[in-house]
Amino acid sequence: MFSNLLDKCVDDKPNTSEIFIWFIPVLFKSLYRVTGVVIFSVVIQTLHWRYDKLYHLKWN
Repeated sequence: MFSNLLDKCVDDKPNTSEIFIWFIPVLFKSLYRVTGVVIFSVVIQTLHWRYDKLYHLKWN
């Protein structure tokens, strides 16, 4: 992925706007994916912790 970007930079130096147009959506997609995974894991952890607490309160 990054090698392609470097090749583009070397091939046509004045065409930086094209690189940015291609690179920004990729960046946003990866960020979106990472934040989605983080939020999902946090939610799962919180739910699991709360469920554990309730479960222990009920049965102890």
